[in-house]
Amino acid sequence: MLKAVSVRFFRIVRKQRQEVPFFERLAQVHGTPQSDRVQEIEEVPYWVDKTLQNGNLISGRLCRLQSNNLPPQALPDGRLLPLGVRAIGPNTVWQFHRDLSVLAIETTRNGVNLSKLLAYVRRICDCRGYGFFPVLDNTVLEAARAGRIRELAVRVATPRNLHTVTADHRRMKAGMVELMTGELSTQIEIKYSVRAGDPDIQEGRFTQLVNWFRGEKAADRGAISKLQARIVDEEGHVDILDLLDAQLGTRRELDLPNDDPDTDAVVRLTNIADIFHSHLPSLEAQFGER
Repeated sequence: MLKAVSVRFFRIVRKQRQEVPFFERLAQVHGTPQSDRVQEIEEVPYWVDKTLQNGNLISGRLCRLQSNNLPPQALPDGRLLPLGVRAIGPNTVWQFHRDLSVLAIETTRNGVNLSKLLAYVRRICDCRGYGFFPVLDNTVLEAARAGRIRELAVRVATPRNLHTVTADHRRMKAGMVELMTGELSTQIEIKYSVRAGDPDIQEGRFTQLVNWFRGEKAADRGAISKLQARIVDEEGHVDILDLLDAQLGTRRELDLPNDDPDTDAVVRLTNIADIFHSHLPSLEAQFGER
């Protein structure tokens, strides 16, 4: 049975006071006996199975028990009957890279998603302090590489709430805080641009700043409502890139078995591993050690 499956990429970040890498939390889940993995989230049982740890990678399947709003059973003669089972098990598969702190996960509309995976880890490990933001799309990165990055524009409402990591971040935050006063406005837009004849904004610095602002928006800090880049190609054409919503991902059609959850998991876990590997150069360019 052919089914369209979408995989999206997210960077997992540790918040303040959280010193344990997310990979170690997932390894803790992997080491937990299967019989002890069920955790209730909002009174719904969730669990992780099919976990595999291999070097820098760990993968698995997140499942939940659904006992209400069950679909009916369809008979060949055109009748609908009760499904005849107490519950069904919607699920999604994921893979995480330790060094890059990047997670790939199937995106579904069955109530099993990244937010629920983080909530599950919090429950089973009794820990908090992990957030996420979408990984930048390859199309945006390639456009930035092919063009000359001349300007980065960001609009914020509460710059004092921004969490800084580097000296560059602190300088930018200080400048925004100084300009942002209640007497002037409720939000401020800053453009970091280079003058005509000056060198372009370097790709590494551009990527680092964009990921910082995207991470702050995902953490609901700064009330960031705009993040755009202006690039100029070799012929002088100007293009504006919207950086807030662009996200790395892949959609494929998979031939999945019918009523065989074990084989289904093998096919989907193999698919997500292959997708992760295909995007590895881009991920290493964004988050690898420099």
